[in-house]
Amino acid sequence: MSDAPVLIGVLAAVGLLLAALRRWQRCTPPPPAEHVRKTAHMLVGLLAATFPWIFASDWPVITLCAASLTLMILLRAVPRLRDSLGRVTNAVNRPSWGELLFPIGIGAAWVISNGEARLYVIPMLFLALGDAAAALVGREHGFTRFRTTDGRKSVEGSLAFLIVGFASAMGALLALAPDIGPARGALIALLLGILLMAFEAVSWRGLDNLILPVMGVLLLRIYLEMPASDLIARLAAFALLFVAVIAFRRSTTLIGEGVLASALYLYCAWALGGWDWLAPGVAVLAGAATFPRSPLVQRSAMHGVFPVLALAGPSLAALILHVRAPEWGVGWTAYATGLSAALAIISVAQRHPDLDRWPAPKAWPWAVVMSPLLVCGAGLLLRRSEPAEILRTLPISASAATLAVLVSFHPAASRRVSAGPMWTVRAIACSLAVALGAGLDSLLPGAPQPP
Repeated sequence: MSDAPVLIGVLAAVGLLLAALRRWQRCTPPPPAEHVRKTAHMLVGLLAATFPWIFASDWPVITLCAASLTLMILLRAVPRLRDSLGRVTNAVNRPSWGELLFPIGIGAAWVISNGEARLYVIPMLFLALGDAAAALVGREHGFTRFRTTDGRKSVEGSLAFLIVGFASAMGALLALAPDIGPARGALIALLLGILLMAFEAVSWRGLDNLILPVMGVLLLRIYLEMPASDLIARLAAFALLFVAVIAFRRSTTLIGEGVLASALYLYCAWALGGWDWLAPGVAVLAGAATFPRSPLVQRSAMHGVFPVLALAGPSLAALILHVRAPEWGVGWTAYATGLSAALAIISVAQRHPDLDRWPAPKAWPWAVVMSPLLVCGAGLLLRRSEPAEILRTLPISASAATLAVLVSFHPAASRRVSAGPMWTVRAIACSLAVALGAGLDSLLPGAPQPP
């Protein structure tokens, strides 16, 4: 059967669905806007999960996603459409890019998975069913809440995401990959569900509609090839790291979202690089919890996903390059240098939270000396990195930490700025530190090879 008639049929089905939901919205009494929105989310996501069986090539899926994105833009931009069909997806009282990212996420998942059913369908089920369950359960029954960038989310909503996603993934694995077996399938579904639950919890403004399908495909491709022992090790590692971050939480300025983001970062560092790449991240967390601080800090700073991305993101990018593109020559030195700069920024910020004043010089020696010593010392204790490499990393890390503090706290960059630009400046500072370390890595051989 040709793909063109099926494509037209799917487009017509989406249009009829929007019209039916708009009619439901106009009933008396009207349903909650979130119920209508998530019903559309769930039904369109389930429709998208059928694509491997109804389309034989890529072009109709790409065309459908492009047409859906165009429609969502029109429903936002054209007043007459925004006040009619657009109310189905835009009636919630919060800023969100979710309806725009939804077709992009579906298209990206299809391309990355090459349309392979078991790789594509399972992330779609998490997106369609797990995400909808999290939103609806969190709204109606969410009593245990944690702070996020968008406001608050609930533990009950996150658990609903995990339970519904696990059940959906388990059923799909048994149907689409029977060779895996129920025991290994349960481990894959549980590990994937826990990680995607964490990604959903730290996403903001509907970004989970892109992150869930893309990360779902990437993680599933890895986990389908893993033996049960490795899957168990990863479940245990994430649990231990999450507990460790929770233990440090009272001594840091992390909100609930920041705890999950930190646990995800540490898990990625361990899963990609091993113990000697995890150790510097743990050292940063320990330093943030134990370094001296102003009594004003706990009252003035509550940090979520943006600070974690800004300070640790450049180092994580260095690790990914080290593992996936070793020919670039980015190694442990670049990674540790970036984290040394991040810890130096944290140290100065904790002692001098007032951005209107240049930090006192007495804060600098502690920040630019103790931060590299703690980060590099953590690598040395594990005896995985060469001592000579760690010794050569110390001076460049101290230099990078000094540069990062200068860039982050110079009055021209930090005075009277909002949180977004401030963390952008600090992300640039940590990126410069990683670049300095990468330059040293390229000049001096001896960086550890990817596991």
